[in-house]
Amino acid sequence: MEEEKVLAPELEEAKNKKENIAESAEQTNANVAPVQAQANGNDSNPAPVQAQANGNGSNPAPNNDEEEEESLADRVKVVSPGKLVAKRFFRSRLSMVGLITLIILFLFSFVGPLFMPWGEVERDTSVPEEIRESYEITTKYDGISEAEIKANGGSELFDEEKDIYKYTNENGEEFYYLNSETFTETSSTGEYKYYYRCDSTGEKLTVQLVKYNWDRKTFNSLGKIDSSHWLGTDKGGYDVFVRLMYGGRISLTLGFVVVIVETLLGILFGGLAGYFGRWVDQLIMRIVDIFNCVPTFP
Repeated sequence: MEEEKVLAPELEEAKNKKENIAESAEQTNANVAPVQAQANGNDSNPAPVQAQANGNGSNPAPNNDEEEEESLADRVKVVSPGKLVAKRFFRSRLSMVGLITLIILFLFSFVGPLFMPWGEVERDTSVPEEIRESYEITTKYDGISEAEIKANGGSELFDEEKDIYKYTNENGEEFYYLNSETFTETSSTGEYKYYYRCDSTGEKLTVQLVKYNWDRKTFNSLGKIDSSHWLGTDKGGYDVFVRLMYGGRISLTLGFVVVIVETLLGILFGGLAGYFGRWVDQLIMRIVDIFNCVPTFP
C-alpha cells in the first residue's frame, strides 16, 4: 500500500503531461489544415494558379534560356581590338606619363620657337661698347718663322747672290726663303719674326701685308642668363634655349622615323615568315636573333 501511495503522484503528473501533449497536437493540426487544403486545391481560387501552371493563362511563363541570353547580351559589350588597346593604354599610369611627356616635348620643340624673339641662326649683337675689345692684326703670311727654322736644325745657303736659303722641315720637305727680307707679327704672347717664302728663282710666294681693325666681340658671346636669354648664349652669340628647341626637333623627328621604319619592316618580314613558314620563317627568325645579339641595336 505504501508503494502505491508513493507512485500515485508520479502517475498523475505523467497523465497531465500526456493531456498537454495531446492538446498541443490538436492545436497544431488546426493550424496546418488550411495550408493543406490550399495545397490540395481546396482553396477558393485555385483555378488561375492551376491554369497558369498548365500554360492555359493569358500570360504564359517566359523561357529561362531566353532570359539568360537577353541578360547576357545586355551585360556584355563587344569591343574592337583597337578600342581594347586604347582602353588598356589610357588606364596605365606609366603610359599616360610617357604620352604627356611626348606632348610637352613636341610643344616645346615645334611650337616654342614661334614665341621666342630669337631665331635658329640669329645672333645677339647687342653688346655694350665698354666690353668691346679692338685689336690690330695682320693677315696670315705664307712665311717661315725663325723659331721654326732653328727648331729643325737651321737652313743652308742656296743662292748667295739672291740671298736664298733652303729649309727642310721635320717631314723632309724642302722650301726656299729670302734671308734678306723679313716681317714681324706681334700678338699677346710676343713678337715673331718671319721670312718670305720663295721659289728657287727668288720669286716671293707670300701675300701682301694687310692690316685692319677687328672687334673681337661684335656679338654677345657667352652671355649671362637674363630675361632675354633664359639659358644665356653660346660662344657664337646664339640663344641656348632656342637652340635646344631646334635640336629637339631633330631628335624627335629621327626617333619617330626610326619607330615607323621598324614597324613597317616588322610587319613585312613577320607577314612573310607567317605566310610561307618553314625555312623562310626559320631564316628570318635566325636573322632577328643575330641582330638581337648586338646590344646597341634596337
